[in-house]
Amino acid sequence: MSTKNSTNQQGIVHASYFIGIPGILGGVSLTTNLIIDTENRQVLGTSQVFQSINPPLDVQSNLSGEFTQMTVMHGHSRILLTATGYPKDEIWVLVMGAPTPLFPANLKLRMVLEEDWKKGIATYSYRDAEGNMVEMKNIPVIATNVSIVEIPEEAAVAQ
Repeated sequence: MSTKNSTNQQGIVHASYFIGIPGILGGVSLTTNLIIDTENRQVLGTSQVFQSINPPLDVQSNLSGEFTQMTVMHGHSRILLTATGYPKDEIWVLVMGAPTPLFPANLKLRMVLEEDWKKGIATYSYRDAEGNMVEMKNIPVIATNVSIVEIPEEAAVAQ
């Protein structure tokens, strides 16, 4: 699959990202492990906000979200990926027939990625131990793994 048109093709992208400033000892970092459905433009995965302080910061989430392709100046395209995270052991209840989390989101993520999914910039907010949302703005995103599995056109048509 060509990475140039990866958001327009049908397939699955498995991507892991480090979101933080490399080399900053004790700095806050966010790692994600995502499965991206390019046909339906949906994202599922897990994340961890971590900082080695005392007591350590460790916010783990199950993520769900979506992405879209944006065309910016001079025909360059970027990928806007947004996701919301809930605690890994979250309890969901049915409210008027729809699954609803019992507790509020503990992570909100917005990434703008290059067309090849390998780098970009992120803004995210996480819920700290006191329940406050802490926002991190314009943090570098570096892919630690990007694997693209294309669904052959014949198989996609058969679905």
